[in-house]
Order: sequence, then C-alpha cells, then structure tokens
Amino acid sequence: NIRNYLPARARESFKHAATRWGVEFVEITKPLGAMHHFWQKALVPLSKHTEGFERVLQMDGDMLIRSDCPSPFDLVPEGWVGAVSRLQGHSGRSMFQNWFRNVAGHAERFGLVPYSSEDQHLNGGLLLYNREIHRELLAKWVEIGRGVGWKTITGVPEQFALSCLLANSDVRVYWLHWTFNVLGIGRVPLFPPGPMRAFIYHFNGRRRRPLAYVMEDYQWKIS
Repeated sequence: NIRNYLPARARESFKHAATRWGVEFVEITKPLGAMHHFWQKALVPLSKHTEGFERVLQMDGDMLIRSDCPSPFDLVPEGWVGAVSRLQGHSGRSMFQNWFRNVAGHAERFGLVPYSSEDQHLNGGLLLYNREIHRELLAKWVEIGRGVGWKTITGVPEQFALSCLLANSDVRVYWLHWTFNVLGIGRVPLFPPGPMRAFIYHFNGRRRRPLAYVMEDYQWKIS
C-alpha cells in the first residue's frame, strides 16, 4: 500500500484471509525510500516491516481476496518463491507484446540475463518468499532498483528485473494458478456483477474498484 491506497473492503479481506491462514497482517502506509513507486515493492522484503518473519506473502494494496481462497503458504513449498505469471489465461499477450519482443534489450538496460520463456514474467502484485533464504536474490533486486528507481521506466521494470533474476538463479519458483492474481486490465470483463470468479482480484489503473464491492457472508459482490 505504498500510495496509501487500501480500500476498506480490501483491508477487510486481507485481515480475514490472514486470520484463516494463521499469519500476521502488516500494512505499509508510507514510502520506504526515494524511488519510483513501481520499485517501492523491491524495498519491502528486507525492510523493518518483515523483520522476524520466516516467510512473507507480499501483496499490492489494490487487491481483494475471496473468502475461501486457499493459503499460498500451504501451496508453495518451503524455500521456494511463490508467484503468478503475468501472462494469464484470460488476458492473452496483447498488453505486453512490445515489451516481450525486446526482452534482450530490456535486460541489457538492467545488466541482466533475460528469461527464456514469456511465462517466466511474474506479476509483482503477489510474491511469497523466505526473507533469509532468499536474502541474496532480494538484495540484488534492491540494488537494481536503487540504480534506476528514481525515474519512471516504460512497462513493468521491477517485475521484469525480478523475473530475470529468478530465471537465472538456482531459486526454485512455484507458479500459482493465475486465479491467485487476476489482473483487472485487458479487453475481457474480469470483474462482472455477481460472486467473485477467482481467488484474488487485482484492480489495476482505472479498474481499481474494490470499494464498489459489498460483503455478504464473506463473499464479495458488486453493489
């Protein structure tokens, strides 16, 4: 919640999920450094907010969790990074075609080795990691962000950088199903009236509408 954007219903769903999963809910309300807001999430893993936690599930503030969403902590093996691919079954590849066409060029800008498959491009809105086990990788992510994070870079730079780091490391990645981070962009009406059709909705850009939802028996519907 770097931009102080966490609607009440979203916060309620986070807290409800944390209680069911047996984990602690921590809300970050202020920027963690002088970096572009895209890169703020790179500062979270090794910040004071995650100290003392063995495993961390990091989520953007513009997300809503369905009441029966399984715990990612149970699904992702210990010592693995849990993520959701940016290329999802519902949205196709049109949004990032230009970006993917120049993967090598983008990697060169960051001094990285590109990933080999477009499916390895994760969405940074949801990320599960072990703070200490993955410290070296997370520190590299921060280093890249500090080098370029003061300015806006077209596309999804922080996600791309982390995707490249993971693809070229020995860190194992468990790819959660795309219903754990359904992106609210693209041509398909992802958030139609009625019960939530996926475990976690991610409201991007103009589709940031969690406040339009009401809660009935912990099932969220559009009012």
